[in-house]
Amino acid sequence: MLFPLLCIYFGMGFMERLAVAMIAACVRWAWPPVHFMLGSSRGTLFYLTDWFAWMDDFLSSWVCDMANRYCHEYGVMCDSQCSFVGRTQRAAFFTGRRF
Repeated sequence: MLFPLLCIYFGMGFMERLAVAMIAACVRWAWPPVHFMLGSSRGTLFYLTDWFAWMDDFLSSWVCDMANRYCHEYGVMCDSQCSFVGRTQRAAFFTGRRF
């Protein structure tokens, strides 16, 4: 009765060590490319967020200029006008920059 229990005990210990070793080997094999992809995507995402912020500033400036021009020429979009100084002050307040 003792022999089968002993075999099961040592067999389970062996299987546990084998599973840990196989998982460690898979992680060692997969980590370098995964790390490279994560680092590359981080840089790409930083670039994209900077580009989107620039496009947001550019397009909002374009809308301000267009609203100013349309208000003077056609009398429409007069409520959508904004000033460059006001936008700069809001951006400086948001980012914490002092002039």
